[in-house]
Amino acid sequence: MKPYTYLIKWSKLGKSYYGVKYGKDADPSTFWKDYFTSSKYVQEMREEHGEPDVIQVRRTFDCPKSAIQWECKVLIRLDAIHKPNWVNKHNGKALYHDAEVRAKQSKALKGLKRSKEARENNRKAQLGKKLSQETKDKIKKALSNRKQTAQEREKRKRYIRLYSKLEDKFYTYDSWNTFFEETGVSHSRYRQMRKGWWHITKKYKTARWPWIVGDSLTIAPELQPDE
Repeated sequence: MKPYTYLIKWSKLGKSYYGVKYGKDADPSTFWKDYFTSSKYVQEMREEHGEPDVIQVRRTFDCPKSAIQWECKVLIRLDAIHKPNWVNKHNGKALYHDAEVRAKQSKALKGLKRSKEARENNRKAQLGKKLSQETKDKIKKALSNRKQTAQEREKRKRYIRLYSKLEDKFYTYDSWNTFFEETGVSHSRYRQMRKGWWHITKKYKTARWPWIVGDSLTIAPELQPDE
């Protein structure tokens, strides 16, 4: 990792952008080869006006914190946020948390449950946001390297259950695929139960389901694995 600050410029337009790269993959030699900044405003400039004609790594650093501080110092000195010739929309506000700070944050958040309202507000806040290609690649890489434990896979299952009116009994399945495979019930019957009740008026010899003629079935609320 070699954090660095950089400058790009569209000379004919008189537009410039000053930024910093400080992540684990920070490498000055890959600038504008594999890394093209995470700024959506730079991306818009590239799409509308093409590539910048000035592409420079301005300074390298030994640690992320120093690189972030320098970027902030330069942007404040330039007052880039108030200058129309700068693409930057802020005068430096990148945050870097070292291992100690991240450990403290993790400990503080461990076991903390957000309210339903807080989760809904967070979901709404994320609507319409587009992830940069760099962020998408990082997420993809993180997920590809992660192996789910049997306990995690079990927790992600969507347990479903059906209620038999005649027997006054619940039948539980670990997924709809399991239900269809084990019982041979058609999707049209599933749609009936989604709308209300499936009244069994006839049973074919080939049917594998355990219910008898005269019974009525409906979909009961989903279960969690430990219920």
